[in-house]
Amino acid sequence: MSQAERKRRQAQASEANFRQPLPPVSEPVAWGIAAATTLAVLLVYARTLHPSVPGGDSGELILVALVKGVAHPPGYPLHTLLARIFAALPWGQAHHVGQRVNFLSAVCGALSAGLCVLTLHRWRLSAWAGVAAAGLLAFSPLVWRYSVIAEVFSLNQLLVSLLLYLAVAFQVTPADQIARRSRLLTALALVSGLGLANHHTILFVILPVVLWLARDLVRSRLSMRGPAIAFALGLSPYLTLITSAAGHPPFSWGETDTFAGFFAHLLRREFGTFQLGSDSLGSAVGQQGGVFSHLYYYLRSLLEEGIWIGPALAVLALVWARAARASERSFGWLLTGALAFYLLVFGALTNLNVKDPLYFEIQARFWQLPNLLVFLLAGAGLVQLLRRIRAPAWATPLAAVTLLVVQAGLHFRESDQRGNRVLEEFGRKLLEPLPSDSLLLVSSDPGWTATRYVQLALGFRPDVAVLSQNLMSYAWFKPMVQRQYPRLRLPGNQYHIGKALGYVPTGYRSEEYRSGGYGINEFLSANLAQGPVYIEGGFIGLEIPTIQKEFASVPFGLSQRVLRQSEVGLITSGDWGVRARQAKPDFSALARYPRSSWEYFIYTRTK
Repeated sequence: MSQAERKRRQAQASEANFRQPLPPVSEPVAWGIAAATTLAVLLVYARTLHPSVPGGDSGELILVALVKGVAHPPGYPLHTLLARIFAALPWGQAHHVGQRVNFLSAVCGALSAGLCVLTLHRWRLSAWAGVAAAGLLAFSPLVWRYSVIAEVFSLNQLLVSLLLYLAVAFQVTPADQIARRSRLLTALALVSGLGLANHHTILFVILPVVLWLARDLVRSRLSMRGPAIAFALGLSPYLTLITSAAGHPPFSWGETDTFAGFFAHLLRREFGTFQLGSDSLGSAVGQQGGVFSHLYYYLRSLLEEGIWIGPALAVLALVWARAARASERSFGWLLTGALAFYLLVFGALTNLNVKDPLYFEIQARFWQLPNLLVFLLAGAGLVQLLRRIRAPAWATPLAAVTLLVVQAGLHFRESDQRGNRVLEEFGRKLLEPLPSDSLLLVSSDPGWTATRYVQLALGFRPDVAVLSQNLMSYAWFKPMVQRQYPRLRLPGNQYHIGKALGYVPTGYRSEEYRSGGYGINEFLSANLAQGPVYIEGGFIGLEIPTIQKEFASVPFGLSQRVLRQSEVGLITSGDWGVRARQAKPDFSALARYPRSSWEYFIYTRTK
């Protein structure tokens, strides 16, 4: 035998060995490993759970669950329904509603980790490789951060995980098992509908899954009637947008009890359909740098999220894909295709300036879905690596558990939110020093959700009327405000930002905005006669030159008292200065938080 022939046979033997699966575990054992992984992740999440109202959209999601309202577009009705259930759980004190809704995210994140185990087991790789994928995902800083607060992303991650599990289960089920395949297809359709009733980004996985299964579906000729009904049933939570708005809750968004308002909400027309931010974000919009800029920032973030090991294993999975078994290659290409589809298309639609730390965090929230795909590929890469080095059977569980523990240990401290009551305290300190029957205008999302949370959930200072400057610019906001605060005067349909300067608004319902809008000076003149007016965060920059002609603002605690120019001289500076300093709490400790956090944002507002 020639040397060339000997080398050829050795290469064939090595390749055949590489294609051999790792020692499989039985079905009950795989489910046991998945259950243990879910429980371990849930215990850690529960230990690090946020105890109150977090920043961002979390306060709004908690409040719409509490008062049966509607969240901002597209409404996230599935999350709201589940959050209502968790808000009503007989756990803790009645005012711990924030913590209970936060726990919904922990449950969803833990279940998603368990599904990672089952997906890699069903993929005929290894349940233990699923433990590695689950650990890399669940204890990555980004996913962990949004699994201990009230947010829609953890539920989205769960539904995507379930969709992928059902897809691979359908694919590996023999064609002659028609009844089982029909049930799996119906479940796939139901989960797809439910996913779209929570977060529209699941579409970036639904479409690749449909294409991946299309050829098989055409050959099998399964009935589509059941899946079509299941898909429609999954979308049915959107009907609650109509019923919730009809109940006129004290905290809600939009006018979804009308035909036009419902579809405007569903299609996110107020934010701009098919884009992440609206023009109201000002300098945050239109400076994103294109798809490749976002891809660069995503990859840089991914290396940190997966402690380099996760992305490296995912790359190995792709490099060795041709040598893997055909069934492994097929699902691997689905994950890769969905990942590329998400990053390129979503990156093209995103319009936030990721160079700003706060807006980088807003953008990064949407990277949890592609990270799930990457870490599932990392599980496949771990299997292929262990095959290459001919590792013993015990090496797989050891490597998987080690990765899980290391990932959790490295990021525990930064992800621990159990003592974080910053936003609740911010809301209290904003309202606490204000006189009875005051009007507080807030210009930031944390100021709005913090004050409304302590009022509606904790019953603190309900005598103060609180308005969001940004929401005043929507026509649907006026009826809601007038039901809550009959004494308030709104001299028009909606707040016309920059009216006195000739600013002409564009976009959704801009005609009504121009014709029935009121200026900030008109609003202040109408309400200063009713009682004291305060503002948090200052007026919108465009309005300041107009306001300064008639009004002045004097610092008081975390807010500013708004007065007419003629009234400023009536204030005794010494007495006012003492009272103003006493009303301002010390938030200097918040400087330790990352610049991308809402806590640091509050710190910058209180310096």
